[in-house]
Amino acid sequence: MDVSLEKYVDAAGEASKRSRWALLALIVASIFGLASYLSARPQAWPWDRLRALNLAHRCLDETTVEPCSDAEVKRVVAVLARWQYIDKVVAARVTSSDDLRALRVDADQLDHHIEHQRDVIMDHTALQQAPFLGFSFDVNDLGIIATLTFLSLLMVLFLSLRRETQNLQIIRAFAIKHACAQEAWELICMRQVFTIVDVPQDGTEKRPSPLRHLNAVLLVLPLFVEFSILKMDVGTMDIGQALSSSGTAVTVWSEILGLIFSAVLVGGSVLQQRSLRSQLARGRWIAPAPSTPSGGG
Repeated sequence: MDVSLEKYVDAAGEASKRSRWALLALIVASIFGLASYLSARPQAWPWDRLRALNLAHRCLDETTVEPCSDAEVKRVVAVLARWQYIDKVVAARVTSSDDLRALRVDADQLDHHIEHQRDVIMDHTALQQAPFLGFSFDVNDLGIIATLTFLSLLMVLFLSLRRETQNLQIIRAFAIKHACAQEAWELICMRQVFTIVDVPQDGTEKRPSPLRHLNAVLLVLPLFVEFSILKMDVGTMDIGQALSSSGTAVTVWSEILGLIFSAVLVGGSVLQQRSLRSQLARGRWIAPAPSTPSGGG
């Protein structure tokens, strides 16, 4: 291979590597953002455990005037059996509120369990940990931090894809000029990971793989996370306004604007990916063999 072509291919490989790492960082950030959202939402498991324990405390309290319903008793029995307050044999015999109160569950132990669950929520749900960065932030700031993170990574990805597309245009022109387009195209395709390019082995074209849309699907993930956090914050605005009305307004509007800009960057990145696939189309590099006219009789 010509030394100059090798340098061109290496430069194209570096551009592809930058785009790949930007996309990987975006995926990792989306997963962490999704995990933080799932643990922070009002229907998260920590809150469900606390509600179930509070229900058990109410159903077991003999001073409660209104007895628990059969559905509530069934739920409390399942919780008590899960946390080893009672065994499964005893749990199977409990069918009513009176049977539940007759169990004589240790109220002090249950109260301690409820306090511990509240501490878990305050330490691990209300206070979020930033992965790899070593600092904590309040769960109410999750939307702003996620929005800034996604905007930064999406901008890096968009610029990396744009540069990669421009590099391919340069190397394609060089390879065609020096009659080494076939070799250059194959070497560049071998460096691709997320940009799916079908390389024919027998010289014939293949049908485009449905995996070619994988990049666009992956880019939807940060938008889904941002929208989910925004929806959660809008649904809990009454709580936020009770704490800080101005802070809640700033948070919600920042998330709305961030989601709009993120959607614009995602659209631009998808267009750059389509342009990249177009630049890697084999027909743009390898000219079809000229057809030989059949001789006359």
